[in-house]
Amino acid sequence: MESLFSFVKGDQPFSEHYIRSMHMQFTAHQNHTEAVTADGKITKIPLLKGKYKEQPNNPRRPGGEMHEYCPPEFVNDEMEKLVRVYVKSENSMPPEVLSAWVHHRFTQIHPFQDGNGRIARAIASLVFLKKGLFPLVVRESDRRDYIIALEKADAGDIEPLIKLFSKRQRDSILAALGIQQQVIQAKHSEQIISSSLALLVAKSTAKKKQLSSVVAVANELQSVAKSKLAKLQADLDSELRRIETHGGETFNASLKKAENGEKESYYYQRQIYEVGKIHDYYVNLDRYKSWTRLIIYTDKIFEIVFSVHGHGRGDNGVMVVTGFTFEKIPSEDSGTESTNTKPCSQEIFQFNYLENKNNIINRFNEWIDDAITIALAEWQQTIT
Repeated sequence: MESLFSFVKGDQPFSEHYIRSMHMQFTAHQNHTEAVTADGKITKIPLLKGKYKEQPNNPRRPGGEMHEYCPPEFVNDEMEKLVRVYVKSENSMPPEVLSAWVHHRFTQIHPFQDGNGRIARAIASLVFLKKGLFPLVVRESDRRDYIIALEKADAGDIEPLIKLFSKRQRDSILAALGIQQQVIQAKHSEQIISSSLALLVAKSTAKKKQLSSVVAVANELQSVAKSKLAKLQADLDSELRRIETHGGETFNASLKKAENGEKESYYYQRQIYEVGKIHDYYVNLDRYKSWTRLIIYTDKIFEIVFSVHGHGRGDNGVMVVTGFTFEKIPSEDSGTESTNTKPCSQEIFQFNYLENKNNIINRFNEWIDDAITIALAEWQQTIT
């Protein structure tokens, strides 16, 4: 980290020497790496720390084909070109574009015998850090999209990788805004001590009005969710009712929505808390809770639910949308009970009162389309 921030402060230029030094630090406690011999056997070879590879390091894909990286004899030339293009583009190219390019180009070269992934993500982070942004974090849940984006970049289309890096940066910024808002709220006690009662009331009223703006956005997002599920319900219901069943029952799909404050808005609390644990955040249902659900009736009952509620403790102006699915099965008391609750998104959708409303809605449209696709795939699994 000291080395990374030394570069950010301008004490270290971006160079081959800097990259090799970084590799030496990252592999300080790694002395060997695995390699495959000509006859297909796995063997251990000494790891060259801070030195470019002397042997090919081409992996074999699951399908059996060989993925070729830059041959050892061309690594010096290709790394020299990478550094030259980076330095030339550092101040003229948007950080998300430059970060994606340098990450992908470095990955294509794969200059070291091992540790290339770590270095690739580190130098991609440097681009963002240099612009006052956040380090690149590729989560385990991003792995599939990350690999696909790299493969598309290999084929000449780097846009998916740029979008993935932009999404991770955006999420880091939103998370920081949420933390910042909690800090601001915590500092109110100091203001209370130093303010008169009249000033306190005035500020409290203004703050409540400001924070309440996020509720209006929450209502709009729930309307978007209902609109998308309503279209899906209409298409599904029409097709399901045409299916002839052995028992004469009618397959169908129905839609329902519960606004904040309505009695039914308390439904699905158990599932919401379950999903909250999976996504590791504090579920707050005290101030706002609404949901939209799609129920698919076949020989089984399958529900898709999108819930809008608070994030974190107190009235902090930060809210989320979560999506989840579950099945309903007969219970011992002749009723039904829910089972197999699963989130239908890789991450929650988080928004707050500081963000522009149009930007929130645009992000939400992209998020909920992906979530509905995952939910329908989960429904398909219950049919097979």
